[in-house]
Amino acid sequence: DVIDWAKACVISFYFDAETSVANGIARITLGKAGGGGVGNPTVRSLGIRVSDLTCVGLAHDGTTLTTVGSTTLVAGRLYHCLIYSDGAGGVQFFLNGVSLGTSATAGPSAAGTAGDSDFVTEVDNGATAAAYITNTWNFSATFGR
Repeated sequence: DVIDWAKACVISFYFDAETSVANGIARITLGKAGGGGVGNPTVRSLGIRVSDLTCVGLAHDGTTLTTVGSTTLVAGRLYHCLIYSDGAGGVQFFLNGVSLGTSATAGPSAAGTAGDSDFVTEVDNGATAAAYITNTWNFSATFGR
């Protein structure tokens, strides 16, 4: 399957980060291949990254990964993330209805690559032996015509 990022879309999901661990990173993305390994997206995609309870939006236009906005999370709190892409590169990120950040040009705006259409949640504990836990619920993505 191929995601047509040239269409407007809304991505919505709930998540929490249960603990703050130095070097721990969690990513929740749409558009990355399931077997693409742990790390920042390298293909057209949208999502978030949480590192030591700092959350940023991730937008990859197929060439460049851009972080959009930044906020500090509270461990154990439930968050609703909503990402809107206008299909022309414009993206908006919201957490619990509050803007995390926007960009007029950072988002994907053309068809993705075959196989890079998964919803991926990943956690990298880094060099820390302690667990870095992130839970995700009710993921949905709706694309316009």
